[in-house]
Amino acid sequence: PLNPAAPDRCPGGSGSGSAAAVAAGFVRMAVGTDTGGSVRVPAAMTGVMGLKVTHGRIPLTGVVPLAASLDTVGPIATTVQDLDLAYRAMRGPDPADPWSVHAAPMPRAAHVPLRIGVPRPWVGSGPVDRWVLAEFAAFTDELGHHRFDVVDVDLPNLVPWGRIAELSGAQAARVHREWMSKGKPYGDEVAARLRTALEVSVDDLVDALAWQAGMQDLARQAFAEVDLLATPTVGVLRKDIGVDEVATQEGPANYRHALSWFTALVNSLGVPALSVPLATKGDPPPSVQLIAPWWAEETLVAVGRRLEREGLVHDRLPTDPWWWT
Repeated sequence: PLNPAAPDRCPGGSGSGSAAAVAAGFVRMAVGTDTGGSVRVPAAMTGVMGLKVTHGRIPLTGVVPLAASLDTVGPIATTVQDLDLAYRAMRGPDPADPWSVHAAPMPRAAHVPLRIGVPRPWVGSGPVDRWVLAEFAAFTDELGHHRFDVVDVDLPNLVPWGRIAELSGAQAARVHREWMSKGKPYGDEVAARLRTALEVSVDDLVDALAWQAGMQDLARQAFAEVDLLATPTVGVLRKDIGVDEVATQEGPANYRHALSWFTALVNSLGVPALSVPLATKGDPPPSVQLIAPWWAEETLVAVGRRLEREGLVHDRLPTDPWWWT
């Protein structure tokens, strides 16, 4: 799909069609699946909002799996209120889905003021555009004027990627191995990634599971100090169609690496996250990701709606859409 913000740019993926439809104003809300950022990334790249839920909160019934222990379903919309409406309609256990959690804690209302942590060096490192970082810093500074307590959180071992490729690859191989052996046609890029996934060993998977457990423990330590973590949603906002590299402050970088830097780790943690566009310049403007502890979707929604009311975030639907000309 083309990006409603600019027809020469990619709208992010893999929920690109859903995000583009919302950003174009064709629908008020749409559904995506998120294994490493595929709800939040396209929402950020098109200037709308996306919600990634706690793993197990929304059933995976009917979803073709990629990596079932990381897969989630979530809404994309133009307002946090619409995200909330869609989320409430979709959430809950389903006996048909073995990953659906039947004993999830009851939602609790968010308290005010909230303490928001900026994880370092996760934020400030990696393939990031200087403008995105500057706007994110301005946003966190502004939060202090809106009764939020913002602090840096030193988490040197909470790093993106790590063993994510092995963790997701082993599961993707299980789904696609038979289809590939039977000659099912795949695009060149997807086929290359799946061939790499087929090489993941049992030892690799066990190491990846140990890494994941360590990351989740670090997240628990962080949430003992703060209510939410905040990062940019994506490190860059411009990805030209057909071009594999994007521009960052350190030079050209692979687009997958840059677009997943802040989102993929969240799936390995299993926690929920909200992606919202900042009320600042840009088409689309930079987007911020708020990450909550397990089962705290209601806190994210409450904070998101408050940020909307106080004018810190809002959608940026084009006022003169190119597709009508």
